[in-house]
Amino acid sequence: MKKIIQISFLLALSALVTTSCNKVKFSAGGMTAVTPQSTPEATPTLTPESTPTPTPSVTATATPVPTATVMPTATVMPSSTPAPTATPLVSKTKAVTVQKNMTQVDILLIIDDSSSMAADNGRLGGRLAGFINSLAQANLDWQMCVTTTDVSYYAGAPLIWSGTSSHILNSNIGSSLNSVVQQTIYDIGSGFSNDEQAIKATYLNVTKNAQFSCHRPNSTLATIIISDEDERSVGGIYNLSSAQYQPLTNENMPDTLISTVQSQLGTTANPKKFRVNSIVVTEPTCEAKQDAEGTPSFIGKMYMDLATKTGGTIGSICDTDFTPNLNVFSGIVRKTVSSVTLDCTPVSQLVVGLPSGTTASLQGPVMSFSPALAEGTTITINYQCNP
Repeated sequence: MKKIIQISFLLALSALVTTSCNKVKFSAGGMTAVTPQSTPEATPTLTPESTPTPTPSVTATATPVPTATVMPTATVMPSSTPAPTATPLVSKTKAVTVQKNMTQVDILLIIDDSSSMAADNGRLGGRLAGFINSLAQANLDWQMCVTTTDVSYYAGAPLIWSGTSSHILNSNIGSSLNSVVQQTIYDIGSGFSNDEQAIKATYLNVTKNAQFSCHRPNSTLATIIISDEDERSVGGIYNLSSAQYQPLTNENMPDTLISTVQSQLGTTANPKKFRVNSIVVTEPTCEAKQDAEGTPSFIGKMYMDLATKTGGTIGSICDTDFTPNLNVFSGIVRKTVSSVTLDCTPVSQLVVGLPSGTTASLQGPVMSFSPALAEGTTITINYQCNP
């Protein structure tokens, strides 16, 4: 029995030691289980080393993310932006040449061969000399016919030029041009019909062109009337001279001549260029001077009217040189260039070869010349434009 008790005690002791960790106090009377004092179970003391300092929980609210300390929206300093590169100008060149021999002009010379022109006809050759010389040097494709105001005899038909076998004179005559013209005027003479009809003579010449070929299809027709009286002497005005008065017919009228030139020589697509230059008595002083030579003269009102209507010139028969007025005519029929249009509006330009006394001006892309560039002129325009 005692042995059983000891074994039981040992097993109990082992269980206590194993399970409860209670201390056992031995005493003389045997083993006594010592109940743990109410010493509270020590709460583990967290020391700083054993418990790491928590990393702050960074929450969006606790530590606001810096609102990207927003730099001023590129308060872009001028120095930080490179200056724009200037776009280069576009350089251009235009050559302008006024071609020679591109203009055809057919001249019809109408000479008054009445009695009142006796003194004048002796001077006409010399007074026309300057015009004839300028014509020879004009680089024009020209030809010339001559007839008189006497329609009862010549009826507008051209005369043969003195010293030649042709009624057409042109630049092929060469250096003898002036002498041929002067001799022909001298040979025409005066003292024939006193019924001067320069307008009708032109009308008849035009209607007979198929026979005489004084007027080419693409030419300018330039008529030169030289007279000291009017159409049919007094222009149909009875009060000027009842002795010389003759009624006007339709063929004596300027408008009839103008329309006939177009119907006979022009087309709708290609109207005939027609101008009349009148060398006549233009005012009373000249009229008195002409009268003093022995026979009456009259102001050429109808001839001046015809010149005005056709854009021609008017000169005085009392002038000692007809060249100034006929040179105006020569300038009209010659080819000229008064302006050119460039490819763009220049910002700078240089004109090379501009004739002395000629100026160039710009309005937009159009360059104008004053006076107009004459035949044979060549210039070069160097200019720059924005791209």
